[in-house]
Amino acid sequence: MPPKLIKSVRAVASPSALRYFDKGNTVTVTLDALVDVSGAVKSMKVLAGPASLHHAAMDALKQYRYAPARQNGERIAAHVTVTIKFLFEP
Repeated sequence: MPPKLIKSVRAVASPSALRYFDKGNTVTVTLDALVDVSGAVKSMKVLAGPASLHHAAMDALKQYRYAPARQNGERIAAHVTVTIKFLFEP
């Protein structure tokens, strides 16, 4: 059973990080994260998205909490792919 998201946090980017995007556009950052046996995100790697938003996406993902993955009834660490959306709202 894969990890199940139980708490997410809205990613907030600085105005300077969003200055090159059009108003009303949604921009995404995709990350690979390792969820440990306690459900915490222990490590992550950016897979795609604008470099100006990487830091904000990783800051948000560090605060996510999961029900840990299970295999044969035992908690295990597992990778998840997470897409974090940023909406430019002036």
